[in-house]
Amino acid sequence: YKEIFNSILMGIFLTLIGNGLLTFAERDVDSYIAALVLSTIPIAVAVFDKLLFNIKISKLVFLGMILGISGVALLLFDGKSVSFGLTPGMVMIIASLISWSFATSLGHNLKVHHEMFVNVGIQMFFGGFASLVIAVIFFPQVFHNYASFSFRSLFGTGYLMIFGSLGYCAYNYLIKHEPAVRVVTNTFVNPVIAVIMGLLMGGEKPVPYLMFGLPLILTGLSLILYGAPAYAYLKIKFKYFNFLEKFGPPNG
Repeated sequence: YKEIFNSILMGIFLTLIGNGLLTFAERDVDSYIAALVLSTIPIAVAVFDKLLFNIKISKLVFLGMILGISGVALLLFDGKSVSFGLTPGMVMIIASLISWSFATSLGHNLKVHHEMFVNVGIQMFFGGFASLVIAVIFFPQVFHNYASFSFRSLFGTGYLMIFGSLGYCAYNYLIKHEPAVRVVTNTFVNPVIAVIMGLLMGGEKPVPYLMFGLPLILTGLSLILYGAPAYAYLKIKFKYFNFLEKFGPPNG
């Protein structure tokens, strides 16, 4: 029962609050602003890692976060002034960010069912059912308009049901097997994929700072994913060569 309860808890924070509030907020907040705010999730996860488990973050990883967020900002900036206030939609996005980050950090030490698909199934079933109940209570008019749903809307929903579920399964797997800060680097990758798909399939024009934003994002990702191991390796090498310079090669 404890494993089921923990899966439900993860479902509340990830699907119901995290995805639910974000979906609701994007009715009023531009998607590029939402993506920019959500790109700070790695920093929020690092804060929760420190508060919950006293996990320190290296300077290189933190630098990677800053570069990644800067790259996303350049990627989404249209060359005009950007300003947004603390509207209800923005508050919901921030709440979504906090909820998703908290669950990602907590998931490392939360005991859930050892079968990933069982764990994810419980999360998605409860989160989806709770969302459905809320929709019936607060937005009953939506359920009288099924006939007006376009094929494009139904296709998009089906696409998210299949590929969104696969992505959610992969995310939960990574929560258990990778550091939380690495897992949420998808917030840097998603805007890149959206821009590239828009160029290739949507006939969109390149964003003004595409060539500046992409290198920053890739550099930031490299530092987050490989910065700490590379630094440790170079540090060992430096100590070894320093030893050779002073004492000669070790015996054997």
